[in-house]
Amino acid sequence: MQDNINTDAILPSTQILSVDGKDLGRRLFFNLRYNGNLDAPKPEFILNRAPYDKSKILVAGENFGCGSSREMAVWALKQFGIDCIIASSFGTIFRLNCIQNSILPIVLDANAVKEIAALAAIVDQTGVFEVDLEKRSITLPDRRRLQFDIDDDDRETLLEGLDAIDRTLKFRETIQAFRNKDKAVRPWIYTAHERTD
Repeated sequence: MQDNINTDAILPSTQILSVDGKDLGRRLFFNLRYNGNLDAPKPEFILNRAPYDKSKILVAGENFGCGSSREMAVWALKQFGIDCIIASSFGTIFRLNCIQNSILPIVLDANAVKEIAALAAIVDQTGVFEVDLEKRSITLPDRRRLQFDIDDDDRETLLEGLDAIDRTLKFRETIQAFRNKDKAVRPWIYTAHERTD
């Protein structure tokens, strides 16, 4: 719940050992989770303790994911098993990287985030938090429901598993109609060998 957790805290640069992004989940929060190496986990760190070591939802402080635009930090969260992050605000690029990598970033009022964190701290195996992207709601263990806002395009991207290119291709017919019309007006900008698909 600390504020301003940056991407280097989420995944330190010293833990990026290859460009393929493998084995990042174990290295998530390396400096916070371990005493210098992967064989020495800190038992007091929450993600090293059951049931939190199987968490799908991460509750975080303000400005989570600030700092550099390290997309591998999001990959590490995803590989660990995180599907949703709840915070009062996110680093802008980090939030976009979450959307593009199928992690739902939920922004809630700081007091609501603190309440969720407090409930999570006392949760047992029967205390379940449910996130419903279709209904834009979070159901708490006591069955109360909180609503959250998310941009319609981001929601569609996550629900349909799309990336930016897939979303653009949904407008293929409109794009082609524009190109056909434009080609009649400005034929000199189109080459004889252009692709038609």
